[in-house]
Amino acid sequence: SSADTAFSISAWIYIDDISADRPIMSKYTTSGGNAREWYFYARGGGSHENLHLYLYDETNDAQIQVNTAAGTIETGQWYHVVAAYDGRGGPQAGKGISIYINGTSSTLTVGTAASYVIMRNTTAPVQIGALSYNTNYFDGQMDEVSVWSKELADHDVKENYNEGVP
Repeated sequence: SSADTAFSISAWIYIDDISADRPIMSKYTTSGGNAREWYFYARGGGSHENLHLYLYDETNDAQIQVNTAAGTIETGQWYHVVAAYDGRGGPQAGKGISIYINGTSSTLTVGTAASYVIMRNTTAPVQIGALSYNTNYFDGQMDEVSVWSKELADHDVKENYNEGVP
């Protein structure tokens, strides 16, 4: 295949402690052999406090990373967060990613990787609130966590957000 598969991750999150990275959802492990595919998380520590999505091409050991601006996520409040990917693949795959906070598309820092082709369908389990190779778990509450087998369009994200706070 010359392209990734489109997908989206949606969740309501309420973070109690963001002093470390807080996984929202992942299909990514380095335990017992690398099986890295994707990882959506709230970046913690220092002045980060933002959202990141990684796509990983295990065969070529290459990653695409996008993130929202620093300070876009804080503790003690609910956020509706969505990471949506159009599945374009290739070194510019990051340009096919959108991250939404409370129904609004965020300005992103978009990384590229010359050797990135596609995510490989790895054996890593899909995990909610965890990343299998470290002990940084989500610290807070989550609700209505879902994975979609398509890129959610702007109107889909707004509709989900407007359904209300959990």
